[in-house]
Amino acid sequence: MWAVEGSNGAGRSVAQRLLAEGEHVLDVPAKLAARARMLDTGHGRKTDAHDAHSVAVAAVRAKNLRVLALDPELEALRMLVDRREELARQRTQIANRLQRLLADLTPGKAKKDITTGQAKAILAGVRPRDVVGKTRRRPAAEQLAELVVVEKKMKTLTKELKVLVQDSGSTLMDLKGVGPIVAA
Repeated sequence: MWAVEGSNGAGRSVAQRLLAEGEHVLDVPAKLAARARMLDTGHGRKTDAHDAHSVAVAAVRAKNLRVLALDPELEALRMLVDRREELARQRTQIANRLQRLLADLTPGKAKKDITTGQAKAILAGVRPRDVVGKTRRRPAAEQLAELVVVEKKMKTLTKELKVLVQDSGSTLMDLKGVGPIVAA
């Protein structure tokens, strides 16, 4: 029997590997381990030895700790959701850069929430003649191309997540306002 602190956070990969090897794994909440460490040593300092000991003490003394089970479909779903969240953050960064570059290229005509179609139209209408303008336009075009690629990846992942959620038998998407991302 293994005890892992924070199996939904930092300890997730260790817990999943142990489960894949057929081991029994208990989830020890971080607060419980911290409390055990504080009571055991008299201070809250974290060292590997103190951490291991406090997690073990918490696992032995606590009742009703969650016993983890291997669920490959859920783990795959979680990985896809994590990847989509990364892409969403990347999309926001690219869109912000693109918006800044377009504002420099077309002073006084900046839009707040811009779509790729609008950005393409703005960029198509800008034909700078000077070196600085041409140099500004090139990174804007590159950012726009990156934005299109990221949005395509997000759309593909969203479709994949929708299929996985439907295949799992979940009815969450039947609720108003709950799409495949929230359901996943």
